[in-house]
Amino acid sequence: MSDQEIISLIKSLAKQGKYFLRLHARQRMTDRNITTADIEDILINVNRILRVDTDNPDGITSYKVEGGIHSHRLAIKFDEENAIIIITVMDKR
Repeated sequence: MSDQEIISLIKSLAKQGKYFLRLHARQRMTDRNITTADIEDILINVNRILRVDTDNPDGITSYKVEGGIHSHRLAIKFDEENAIIIITVMDKR
């Protein structure tokens, strides 16, 4: 898939509420004062894919994306049911 297709998929799944936060992501949200509303804003308003990692130990491609009003970053994967798994939440850099 192209970056634009990935971005469209992220936006579509987010609008359907098809995303889940791993415990690590929830901890980082607290550490960085990022709310669930911020997460939704990032996903629905993704503006670019910063990196694609295909060599993960689990064999599932992950994406570092940036979006939302504050240009925060997330590391995400897609699960087998086509939902977004949020791995971690990052500060903007």
